[in-house]
Amino acid sequence: MMPGTVSGFFASAVSAFFNVSDFRSSTVLTYRCALLSFFAYCTQQQIEKPEPVHLTAWRDELLLSKRPATVQTYLTVLKQFFRWTASRNIYRDIGLGIRGLRIHRFSSRDFVPVSGIKKVLGRLWSAGRKRDYLMVVLMVCCGLRVSEVVRLDEDDLFRIGNRWVIAVHGKGRDGKSDTVTIDDGMARMMLNYLASRNRTDQKRKPFFVSEAYRNKGGRLSARTVSRIVKNALIDAGFRSARLTAHSLRHSAVTLALQGGASLQETQQFARHSRLETTQIYAHNLERLKNRCSSLVMKMVFNAGKRFLPMGAYPPC
Repeated sequence: MMPGTVSGFFASAVSAFFNVSDFRSSTVLTYRCALLSFFAYCTQQQIEKPEPVHLTAWRDELLLSKRPATVQTYLTVLKQFFRWTASRNIYRDIGLGIRGLRIHRFSSRDFVPVSGIKKVLGRLWSAGRKRDYLMVVLMVCCGLRVSEVVRLDEDDLFRIGNRWVIAVHGKGRDGKSDTVTIDDGMARMMLNYLASRNRTDQKRKPFFVSEAYRNKGGRLSARTVSRIVKNALIDAGFRSARLTAHSLRHSAVTLALQGGASLQETQQFARHSRLETTQIYAHNLERLKNRCSSLVMKMVFNAGKRFLPMGAYPPC
């Protein structure tokens, strides 16, 4: 059941929605937050029978406090919920025809250049933080997501023929059905790390373990890994809100393309289900090469044959 801010009628509908839908546990939390947000808005506005206009008004109000990507996710949840209620003759589909937000896939995330990655790794190594150092290496050099780092176990590193691979519990997968091929250097780095720490005899053997007192030797949480990486970026001088732990995966894909990997190779490396997703990275790189702004600046501010330095531009 949803919290008390949902009216009795919709509370029972939401309960039935979750009972008959096969959602992953991580998805349930997002769906509950979205549904709670909308019905709390309805309660606040004293709306007993939501109409399409109420859904759009809620969407617009959310944009004042949440990122567009979050609002789009919430709106998608509500549209799916009311599509379901209509299919069960519970309540009509008030989301039908409501336009979603147009969001660039990676508009709020930057990638870290090689020089920045070296700086982050250098500071972690100097501080003796071997665990955090290796986590960053895996995220940058293997393109692992935060969730994949968290789920990594000691026995996920093994050989297939004469090549080392890492078994990965990928996004949207029910198990560790994906693999990432690594070279001998990466394998040695991972094996040396395991040899350097106190191994546990517990049945579940996470590759990266917590050092906190209350969870000593236990599996790290995704929130903890995200915080560790974010703090490492800040410590290295990268304080932008656009740089997060997931930026390291963006960096991995971007650097693979910059290094000369084909779209197909990069798609396989990143484990993208659709080539179009990989192409977005390639298009972003092309945009960065665009020199139109620089050319126009030179045409507007060029003083004879000498281009004025920054700070010396006269008013147009």
